[in-house]
Amino acid sequence: MSAAAILLAASMCVLGVGGGPSDGSTAVPMPAADAARMAQATTALLAEQMPPANSVVILKDAAGCARGDTYSPALALSLRQAGFALAVDGQPTPGAHLVRYHVSAPWEDSVLLRVQLDNRETSQLFTRGLDGVLREAGPLSVRTVQ
Repeated sequence: MSAAAILLAASMCVLGVGGGPSDGSTAVPMPAADAARMAQATTALLAEQMPPANSVVILKDAAGCARGDTYSPALALSLRQAGFALAVDGQPTPGAHLVRYHVSAPWEDSVLLRVQLDNRETSQLFTRGLDGVLREAGPLSVRTVQ
């Protein structure tokens, strides 16, 4: 991916261009290995903001996810393995944190991950290296969502 494309993607993250997780969760279909990598990255981002062993997470309904979505189940598994408790969306759970996500593929061999925890959204662009593995590409962006 060119430097211009990375700069454009980073700008889109900061500005919140192109939709996002504020209305629900979405994820594009991707190979299982990529879904596992993105789920691990999401779990790490959430673990930096709250302690897994003491946190309950509600994954916002993934109704916007495409058929064949591999990311959503990989995320639920990754969160459980890290020690997060998962609550059911739509059921009142005192003290639970609402998590929404938007996983898109704006360019070939890239994935844009946007995760909203309560009122804070974190965005990160990932690109595929020569070894075929997705890696962070560009700055991590954090913004407050109204």
